Amino acid sequence: QAKEIDLYKARISDKIKRYVNKEPCAALGNPEITFQATLMPDGNTLDSPKVLRSSGNAACDQAVLRAVLRAQPLPLPPDPALFARFRELNLQFRPNE
Repeated sequence: QAKEIDLYKARISDKIKRYVNKEPCAALGNPEITFQATLMPDGNTLDSPKVLRSSGNAACDQAVLRAVLRAQPLPLPPDPALFARFRELNLQFRPNE
């Protein structure tokens, strides 16, 4: 199960990266932001994602949060038993990777 969880977290990150405006994050090198989003079973967020640990640049943080919303629905594992691990998604995200 851990392998599948890691696989889907990587798929979620990859999808979000396609929507990030990297301009605000470019000057930071390789920033990392940790955010939380409450997900519904269809891959959409229940509410707006929240920053748990900032990249140190508010514009970069906001670009990532906007990308999360634009990337919906996020890819989730088809196994309902695994969904519980994604309901409260905490994701460390590096927009420039």
